[in-house]
Amino acid sequence: MALGKSASDSRIAARFFLKPEQLAGVIPRNHKAGIREMSERYVGVDVSKEHLDVASSEGWTLRVSNDAAGHARLCERLESDPPNLIVLEATGGLERCLAVALAAKELPVRVVNARLVRHFAKASGLLAKTDRIDAQVLVRFGQAMKPVSHCLRCRR
Repeated sequence: MALGKSASDSRIAARFFLKPEQLAGVIPRNHKAGIREMSERYVGVDVSKEHLDVASSEGWTLRVSNDAAGHARLCERLESDPPNLIVLEATGGLERCLAVALAAKELPVRVVNARLVRHFAKASGLLAKTDRIDAQVLVRFGQAMKPVSHCLRCRR
């Protein structure tokens, strides 16, 4: 061995040049492993007094008024291709009419605590606070935490 390299040094160096799937104890990833998560669709709705800011895990955004006409427009959009979950932020009761409208159309909806979502956003490094960003944070919150939807019809 030249320059003081031992046999064990060359074996250690050889491990750095191996492909990850060649290392002992490493299971190769299947490219299809993430398909289930990618196919799960989430929608986040930031509720304010005047309007609703909507974001989807597919990348589209929408702003509708927070009244019966806006609720109907949103329900129509979501009914055509229902998501796995619609996440609403609790905002002092302003979200109730929308949650009832979505549940009436049998869409999966969950109202989450605004404080938990804000802490999630801070932990994710999203410090900016706009309605559109809040809707996108709600989508990420749904993807990460996977809250269970509540069925209002079951409680009757």
